[in-house]
Amino acid sequence: MVTGDFLNHENGAALRSLFEFESQKHGLPIEFSLADLRQPQLRMFKKAVQIYCHNVGSKLDLILPFPDGEVDIRAQAYYIKGTYLTAEEVTKDLIGFQGEDFTPIAHIEANRLFVYFNLFDLPTKNDDGTNILAKVCDFIFGQAMPILKQTIEHYDFKDERLQYAEVKCMALKAKEKELAQNISTNERELQECLDGVVRYTRSLQTDRLLLEDLKVRTDRKKTEDAVREYLSLLKLTPQPYKEIFFDERELKAYTHLIVIPHEGVEYEIGEFEVSIAFETGRLQITNTTNSHDGYDHPHINGTTVCLGNISTGVAKMIAEHEYVGVLTVLMQYLQSVNTSDQYHDIRHWGEGGWHDYESCIGDSSTWDCLECSDYDCPYHDERYSRCWENASTSECLECGLECSYRDDAQDNCRSDHSARECRECHQSCSYQGDEDNCYEDTDDGAECIGCDVTACSYRKEEAEDTEGDDTENETDHLTAILQEEA
Repeated sequence: MVTGDFLNHENGAALRSLFEFESQKHGLPIEFSLADLRQPQLRMFKKAVQIYCHNVGSKLDLILPFPDGEVDIRAQAYYIKGTYLTAEEVTKDLIGFQGEDFTPIAHIEANRLFVYFNLFDLPTKNDDGTNILAKVCDFIFGQAMPILKQTIEHYDFKDERLQYAEVKCMALKAKEKELAQNISTNERELQECLDGVVRYTRSLQTDRLLLEDLKVRTDRKKTEDAVREYLSLLKLTPQPYKEIFFDERELKAYTHLIVIPHEGVEYEIGEFEVSIAFETGRLQITNTTNSHDGYDHPHINGTTVCLGNISTGVAKMIAEHEYVGVLTVLMQYLQSVNTSDQYHDIRHWGEGGWHDYESCIGDSSTWDCLECSDYDCPYHDERYSRCWENASTSECLECGLECSYRDDAQDNCRSDHSARECRECHQSCSYQGDEDNCYEDTDDGAECIGCDVTACSYRKEEAEDTEGDDTENETDHLTAILQEEA
């Protein structure tokens, strides 16, 4: 049985007949494919002969030294191990012609046969009536099929077993890692749920106590308590608070300038507005005169007020509507700082400001430094050299900034790639698309005819120069090309 795409090829029917003959002769199915032999082919062993023919690139003139005379062919070709091999380099898995040197045209790997040229390019009849396709196939199969048949009949799948075990073990390791992560996540979420249960239980108990307290107090008692509290609030002005206002929604208290002494320096933090919502108990503290970088206070980050160890007491007083006590404690809070647990360093409120350059350089990327305009920074002048030391060559080439290190990046990239790769590269670079450099790097065009790139002025020139050579010079030239490609 023979499978493969033989349609749309002039000699497809003839090639299929040759394969069917070999399949019946040796009792082995044959699977045929065209492939780029420069790329590794997926290996999957079958009880069948798998034939791969190279079909990429320009057609080349080749000489096959058969024992009964040389045969010229023109086909897409690729020599994996070179045009010629010494006796020491020849192995039983290579198929080729043995002369003074060995000329390989195919090789065997397990049940796979790799033919170094496109069999569809071979004619079924040349000028002297010889069936070149049949002659080449008979030669290849005559050497290859006995080896392939023995391999298939005695194959023990050892390599596949090892590969399968490796793949399976990798999958199990990945599953093990996934399960460990799942367990860790579930344990963390479970603990959060347990903490929530404790938190809600305490809140429920507190709310019940507050509710009972409110129920036993008469409206008259509530009114009397509120009046006494308002009189106490008035006593908080003009010191320590400048003003205290209220409406139906919230209580607002305004401070004088808050000054915090720290390490012999008095830091003028600013004037604050403290608001407490009557119904929800929402607390908000805002610096109305001197916030820094979005921070109202060393311990206030936007709407997040870090009250530290007084948070429980403040929350309890707000829940019980003890606003005099809340404002008294908050004034002490605003006038103090804990430098070991602050959102924003208090030194930012010092005279002339302050910048923690050491922390900034540690927390910033090289790109952050390039975009920074702080010329007072001690690291500002070395920002480009720091970026060059930490960035890859590709990152430098993709960067849109004008930089003295860009030329070095281009030179490094050029040294790591062939001129042909630079010719085909789409990166923005002085070497990109340079035909002259590619021509010089390939021994002044020695590889031009075998190159896949058609949009090149040198390729056309090389082709025109070659057309005028006689047959002997052309053969020598193409042989040199094959040796270069190897």
